[in-house]
Amino acid sequence: MRSRFLTFSAVAILVVTKGMPTRAQTGLIATVDERSGAVTASYDGLSLIRIEALQLIDNTAGWKVIYATGQSGKVRVTRQARPEGEEITVEETVPGLIACRKKVRLGLNRLSVALDYDVAPNVPAKSNFYFLEIPQASVRGALCTTTADGRQRRGVLEPESSGGVAASGLTACRILTPTVEVGFTFEAQNAEWLFADWTQTQHQAYRLRVERPVEQSGFTVHLGFTMTAKPSTPERLAAALAQVQAERQERRRRRLTALRMLEHKPLAINSVKASAPSVPVYEKFELTLDLTGTWDNPFDPT
Repeated sequence: MRSRFLTFSAVAILVVTKGMPTRAQTGLIATVDERSGAVTASYDGLSLIRIEALQLIDNTAGWKVIYATGQSGKVRVTRQARPEGEEITVEETVPGLIACRKKVRLGLNRLSVALDYDVAPNVPAKSNFYFLEIPQASVRGALCTTTADGRQRRGVLEPESSGGVAASGLTACRILTPTVEVGFTFEAQNAEWLFADWTQTQHQAYRLRVERPVEQSGFTVHLGFTMTAKPSTPERLAAALAQVQAERQERRRRRLTALRMLEHKPLAINSVKASAPSVPVYEKFELTLDLTGTWDNPFDPT
């Protein structure tokens, strides 16, 4: 019986045949579907990459899938032993549409994927997407830190929050949960990565995503990511969240202090300035007072 999945673990590389019982596995587990070539990953049973997909879409009117990973049924998967671990190569070519080549490697709690693809000229698609889907249930309440265009953002991944979302130019992402810390680094040529919140859709997930228009002259894209995973604890997450909250409060204090809306000084009138030495009848007269005192945003009615 032909194996459908090629499965990696942190300590071994296994070929799992459909219907065959498998031993309990711990650490980072990555699986390559031999029929589609798609990668999935989990850590100690927690799903971290639920879907990996490359797509060409005609979204001129509606949503028509022109190509999706493995759709041709002509995926070629090969394995090669290497000193640092086994490498799997996935190749798929659809004449007149797309040619893809992907290399997947797993080390100790480390997964690396490099994807190169060429889109042919004049394909009947308007948009090109590639994404890794992270189930919301796996990272609910986690601290997400994204790095994009040299700027770091942090937020909590909650159902109605876009914590840590970077619009474009994503180069790194770290997700800290009570049980695992997951890190991603990204590379791209002729494309950009972004972090997208899809929790309010039927997908109920976050996506590490690439999206770009299809060029009718054809184009080539290189994408890569490296994923690492290590144990975490609820105490570590709680400490990290407390630090984020403290940093936010400090930034707020600095902003309000700069606007003189937060102050801790003795109550005093330091100066009084009149708008004019004399004022015609029925005209406006103003006094400007320089006050100091102790308050925290006196314009906040709460």
